[in-house]
Amino acid sequence: MIWMLAAAMAAALATVRAQAADPALAQARADYWRHPYRPDAINRLAVLLAARGEAGTASLLLSRALLISPGRADIRANLERVRRGERRIASSAPAAAMPAESEDALEPRLPAPWPQAEAPPSR
Repeated sequence: MIWMLAAAMAAALATVRAQAADPALAQARADYWRHPYRPDAINRLAVLLAARGEAGTASLLLSRALLISPGRADIRANLERVRRGERRIASSAPAAAMPAESEDALEPRLPAPWPQAEAPPSR
Protein backbone atom coordinates (compact mmCIF):
# COMPACT_ATOMS: atom_id res chain seq x y z
CA MET A 1 0.00 0.00 0.00
CA ILE A 2 2.75 2.44 0.93
CA TRP A 3 4.73 1.58 -2.19
CA MET A 4 1.73 2.55 -4.35
CA LEU A 5 1.58 5.93 -2.66
CA ALA A 6 5.32 6.41 -3.09
CA ALA A 7 5.08 5.52 -6.79
CA ALA A 8 2.22 7.96 -7.31
CA MET A 9 4.12 10.73 -5.53
CA ALA A 10 7.24 10.04 -7.60
CA ALA A 11 5.22 10.19 -10.83
CA ALA A 12 3.59 13.47 -9.78
CA LEU A 13 6.97 14.95 -8.87
CA ALA A 14 8.43 13.89 -12.23
CA THR A 15 5.52 15.59 -14.01
CA VAL A 16 6.04 18.82 -12.07
CA ARG A 17 9.78 18.78 -12.83
CA ALA A 18 9.15 18.14 -16.53
CA GLN A 19 6.70 21.04 -16.71
CA ALA A 20 9.10 23.36 -14.90
CA ALA A 21 11.81 22.46 -17.43
CA ASP A 22 9.60 23.54 -20.36
CA PRO A 23 8.71 27.24 -20.04
CA ALA A 24 6.92 27.25 -23.43
CA LEU A 25 4.51 24.60 -22.18
CA ALA A 26 3.99 26.46 -18.91
CA GLN A 27 3.23 29.67 -20.84
CA ALA A 28 0.83 27.85 -23.19
CA ARG A 29 -1.02 26.37 -20.20
CA ALA A 30 -1.26 29.80 -18.58
CA ASP A 31 -2.60 31.32 -21.82
CA TYR A 32 -5.15 28.52 -22.11
CA TRP A 33 -6.38 29.00 -18.55
CA ARG A 34 -6.66 32.76 -19.09
CA HIS A 35 -8.49 32.34 -22.41
CA PRO A 36 -10.16 28.90 -22.52
CA TYR A 37 -12.39 29.83 -25.48
CA ARG A 38 -9.69 31.30 -27.72
CA PRO A 39 -8.85 28.78 -30.49
CA ASP A 40 -5.28 30.09 -30.83
CA ALA A 41 -4.52 29.41 -27.17
CA ILE A 42 -6.06 25.95 -27.38
CA ASN A 43 -4.18 25.11 -30.59
CA ARG A 44 -0.84 26.32 -29.16
CA LEU A 45 -1.22 24.12 -26.08
CA ALA A 46 -2.31 21.12 -28.17
CA VAL A 47 0.72 21.48 -30.47
CA LEU A 48 3.12 21.43 -27.53
CA LEU A 49 1.36 18.50 -25.86
CA ALA A 50 1.37 16.48 -29.08
CA ALA A 51 5.11 17.08 -29.43
CA ARG A 52 5.53 15.65 -25.92
CA GLY A 53 3.58 12.53 -26.88
CA GLU A 54 0.32 13.43 -25.12
CA ALA A 55 -1.83 12.70 -28.16
CA GLY A 56 -5.04 12.01 -26.25
CA THR A 57 -5.04 15.38 -24.52
CA ALA A 58 -3.98 17.16 -27.72
CA SER A 59 -6.80 15.48 -29.66
CA LEU A 60 -9.36 16.48 -27.04
CA LEU A 61 -8.17 20.10 -27.04
CA LEU A 62 -8.14 20.33 -30.84
CA SER A 63 -11.66 18.85 -31.02
CA ARG A 64 -12.80 21.51 -28.56
CA ALA A 65 -11.10 24.27 -30.56
CA LEU A 66 -12.85 23.02 -33.69
CA LEU A 67 -16.23 23.22 -31.95
CA ILE A 68 -15.49 26.81 -30.99
CA SER A 69 -14.16 27.78 -34.41
CA PRO A 70 -15.28 25.25 -37.07
CA GLY A 71 -13.84 27.22 -39.98
CA ARG A 72 -10.20 26.95 -38.85
CA ALA A 73 -8.45 24.74 -41.41
CA ASP A 74 -5.18 24.76 -39.44
CA ILE A 75 -6.86 23.32 -36.35
CA ARG A 76 -8.66 20.70 -38.45
CA ALA A 77 -5.34 19.70 -40.08
CA ASN A 78 -3.62 19.48 -36.68
CA LEU A 79 -6.42 17.27 -35.36
CA GLU A 80 -6.09 14.93 -38.34
CA ARG A 81 -2.32 14.71 -37.81
CA VAL A 82 -2.76 13.88 -34.12
CA ARG A 83 -5.27 11.17 -34.96
CA ARG A 84 -2.76 9.69 -37.44
CA GLY A 85 -0.21 9.55 -34.66
CA GLU A 86 2.13 12.32 -35.78
CA ARG A 87 3.97 14.06 -32.95
CA ARG A 88 4.91 17.18 -34.89
CA ILE A 89 1.55 18.55 -35.91
CA ALA A 90 2.29 22.20 -36.68
CA SER A 91 4.13 23.24 -39.80
CA SER A 92 5.97 25.91 -37.82
CA ALA A 93 6.82 26.68 -34.23
CA PRO A 94 3.91 27.72 -32.03
CA ALA A 95 3.26 31.43 -31.81
CA ALA A 96 4.56 33.41 -28.88
CA ALA A 97 2.22 34.36 -26.08
CA MET A 98 0.08 37.41 -26.68
CA PRO A 99 1.11 40.61 -24.90
CA ALA A 100 -1.04 41.54 -21.94
CA GLU A 101 -2.15 44.88 -23.39
CA SER A 102 -3.77 43.22 -26.42
CA GLU A 103 -5.83 40.73 -24.41
CA ASP A 104 -8.75 43.08 -23.82
CA ALA A 105 -8.92 44.03 -27.48
CA LEU A 106 -9.20 40.37 -28.55
CA GLU A 107 -11.75 39.27 -25.97
CA PRO A 108 -15.29 39.37 -27.31
CA ARG A 109 -17.60 41.53 -25.26
CA LEU A 110 -20.58 39.64 -23.92
CA PRO A 111 -23.93 41.34 -23.49
CA ALA A 112 -25.05 42.22 -19.99
CA PRO A 113 -26.81 39.33 -18.22
CA TRP A 114 -29.96 41.44 -17.76
CA PRO A 115 -31.26 44.68 -19.23
CA GLN A 116 -29.40 47.66 -17.89
CA ALA A 117 -31.29 50.60 -16.42
CA GLU A 118 -31.29 53.67 -18.55
CA ALA A 119 -29.58 56.76 -17.26
CA PRO A 120 -31.91 58.86 -15.11
CA PRO A 121 -33.25 61.96 -16.80
CA SER A 122 -31.25 65.07 -16.06
CA ARG A 123 -33.03 67.93 -14.31
